[in-house]
Amino acid sequence: MGRGLGPGTGGDPPALGGNEEHAMRPKTPALSIVVLGLLLALPILSGPGGGTDPVVVTNPDGTKTVTWSFVNGSYAGSSGLVFGAEGARLDVQDEELSLDTGSDFEASGDLGLNFSAEGDRLELRANESNRMPEGTFDTSASWSYETGGGNTTASWDAGAGVLAHASSAAPVSPFDTFDHVVGWWNSTTSGDGSTSIPRDSLAPDRKEGSGMMDLEIQLQSSTSYAGVWRSISAQNWSVYDRLLVWIMAPSSGWEGLSTSVWLQTTGGAELSPAVPLAAGWQELVIDLDSIPIARDAVVGVQLRFSDMPPFQQPIFLGADWMRLSRSKDLSEWASISGSFEKDFDSSSDPWSARFAFDWRTASLANVTSASLLVNVSGLGGFREVRYPATQVGGWTRFLWPAGELLAERGTYRIAFEWDVTTDTVYAASADMRIDNVTILIPDIRGAVFTSRPLDVPLPVTWLSALGIGAVPPGTYLGLEIRFGNASDDSDLSWTGFEGILLGTPRSLSALGLRYAQFRVTMDTSNSSESPALDSLSFAYRRHVASGQVDTSILAPGPSLLGWRRFLVDFDAPAGGAGTFELRDGIGPVSVLPGGDLSSFDMPSLQVRVTVRTANGSVTPTIRSVSILYESLGPLVRMELYSNRTSAGRLTLFAGETETFSVAAFDEYDHPLSVPFLSWSTTDDGGRVQNGVYRAGNAGTWYVNATSLGGVTGSVLVTVRLRDFAALPLEWIALLAAGVSAVAYAAYVTASRRLFATDDVFVIAKDGRLMMHNTRRLRADRDEDVFAGMLTAINAFVRDSFREENGSLRRFEFEGKTVLLERGAHVVVAAIHTGRVPGWAAADLRAFVRDLEARFGAAFLEWNGSPEDLVGLKEFTGLFVSRTRYRAGNGIPRRAA
Repeated sequence: MGRGLGPGTGGDPPALGGNEEHAMRPKTPALSIVVLGLLLALPILSGPGGGTDPVVVTNPDGTKTVTWSFVNGSYAGSSGLVFGAEGARLDVQDEELSLDTGSDFEASGDLGLNFSAEGDRLELRANESNRMPEGTFDTSASWSYETGGGNTTASWDAGAGVLAHASSAAPVSPFDTFDHVVGWWNSTTSGDGSTSIPRDSLAPDRKEGSGMMDLEIQLQSSTSYAGVWRSISAQNWSVYDRLLVWIMAPSSGWEGLSTSVWLQTTGGAELSPAVPLAAGWQELVIDLDSIPIARDAVVGVQLRFSDMPPFQQPIFLGADWMRLSRSKDLSEWASISGSFEKDFDSSSDPWSARFAFDWRTASLANVTSASLLVNVSGLGGFREVRYPATQVGGWTRFLWPAGELLAERGTYRIAFEWDVTTDTVYAASADMRIDNVTILIPDIRGAVFTSRPLDVPLPVTWLSALGIGAVPPGTYLGLEIRFGNASDDSDLSWTGFEGILLGTPRSLSALGLRYAQFRVTMDTSNSSESPALDSLSFAYRRHVASGQVDTSILAPGPSLLGWRRFLVDFDAPAGGAGTFELRDGIGPVSVLPGGDLSSFDMPSLQVRVTVRTANGSVTPTIRSVSILYESLGPLVRMELYSNRTSAGRLTLFAGETETFSVAAFDEYDHPLSVPFLSWSTTDDGGRVQNGVYRAGNAGTWYVNATSLGGVTGSVLVTVRLRDFAALPLEWIALLAAGVSAVAYAAYVTASRRLFATDDVFVIAKDGRLMMHNTRRLRADRDEDVFAGMLTAINAFVRDSFREENGSLRRFEFEGKTVLLERGAHVVVAAIHTGRVPGWAAADLRAFVRDLEARFGAAFLEWNGSPEDLVGLKEFTGLFVSRTRYRAGNGIPRRAA
């Protein structure tokens, strides 16, 4: 029949109460209990966490297995994982290891003396040293400075080679200062109406002496001329070839006017070519050799002005300081030269060697010509280039391809020759500067570069490799790659080198390897050309290092009996791992697959799965996690038993009473607590209330207890009548009198003692307990009873405040009668034992009225602190300690 649950059983499980068979049962609490029973059978699953609902399986032993599957699932908030047909696996990322800058190549290994990464590419290193000693002219050493005589020199000055010409003006012989004009110079014209009027002038802008000639002319036609002439005694001008005179022309009105000199000798007269005029003062230099006449006996000189369109207005001209001179006719040179030794043969490709220098024309004045002749010569011949100097300017870089000339080993000479010619009466200068003379012979030679192992830094799947570069004619570039799993490239994990073609992606199948390495072989038949590797890239795929997923929260609710085991479906290849944590809102606890959870006492659990890999080419797989727990099922069976005897069948005499208790079980024999029972019996003459059966008619009867869900437990009872025939008549009479007296005394005592108020609860509208008072001496030993009672009362309090008619005022609980009364601010529940008299409800109403009168204001402001309800304990004691409550007790009386 199971273990006893009922009154007087001491340490037995909590008692199951009941209602009298004819009592009115409140409908709303009944519905709540039915719904609660259904909820007890289901786990509560909630977020945050999983987006895929778990599967709940009830096992044959009554335990439940809740499984979260990660196969094709979707879990919000997960990170680093993908969910597919195989389960949850670490996500993959496609990445690239690339070398495409000079610093990338420099970091990839020791380039040594043979390779360079300048210009963001890997190529053979060229010897860029200048093979010309002192090409920068930091000192004058290593260079020879030669002067051809005269005014042109070669020298060293402040870091440059200097080639310079400097000659002074030619001597002059004065002919006329024009300080006195009138009487010396006469007018001369073409005789067609043109006029010429010479005058003395003291104009301050004269060029020499105390005066100048002021000349007014007017021309009638474009063929007219006008001017001045002077006759002299015969002079020998054959030693002169230039006549110099200053002429001043106005700023406008004379356009096209030119000047010529007419010489008269004893042998005849001739005219020089015309020289055009410009505005303002100008010194005209007349080439006397251009006058086709002997100049050994000159007797007259004319200044003629002509070649101007007709202009009727007079033109005012000026003339001053006429002189004779002989032009400087020079042709001079100077040179700077040096040599260098070449101890190796090189390519004859034109650009395999380069010759360069900087040059600048620092000054250039009154020279007929100036040019720089550059000569490079050696065993293979020479090359010579002349560069005319036409204007002063800044530094210019000159560059020659010299590979063919400098291919052979030997001694080579470089010479810079400065050639200057002059034909002038003026001072002349021509200054040339030479600097940074450079002979570059790169002497590029083939070599092999092997990189250090390039770290990813975890094993990955290598997908492809691509090299980009340039291979000029006459050069070669070979590119090879390989992969391994150790930073030491001599480790046996390394694959062999495989060649790849430039510009063509190479597919790879290197799985689970961490390091890449490349080898470049470069060669050239042209010592000035190198192949180049511009970039090298490796594409690879790897799983992320870690991922995480949280399940939904599993909260079985009140039905939970205990957690049992943690199960996983998980695979981890070498390098992979997984950790599992159970979380309850306070903190995580690590748990192993298959771990025992019986020590866990939290009401809810959530699983966090963390997956890791130290090998980017592989991933662990998590297919599912499961939690096994034990829980209460719905009520399926009840058993009734006597508290007095363990006999399977009871026999009672009519009028006797027997107390029955109920043991309730789910289908897996878990004991259950049933808060509300309905009692009944097939004995028409008997009755059963709160599990106490009073035998009535003789016969065999059932005593039944039925739950709200309709599950019934029964016990079979046989009732017999007592046999008084064997007793003497006087004994029977005396016994009858005694029974009558005892019955009357029992009625009086029962009316006073069998009914009692055990507890009183004062409960706020929101369900919080304000005060509990009891008459029981050891109430602390009945904590389970107290907790169950409070839960039931709270349910009725909520229903009471929802139903404005206040019809919920009484219910049975654990063999006791609960009366409730609602006030303005609180609900009071009184717990009674025994048969509750009719006046008990009236006394409770009077007590509530007095309670609200005294404490109503405090109830309204109550924030949960006991200090706000001073005196409430004593006041409730007035109700619970007496059989009848006298209205007005404890209420302060007003003064008369």
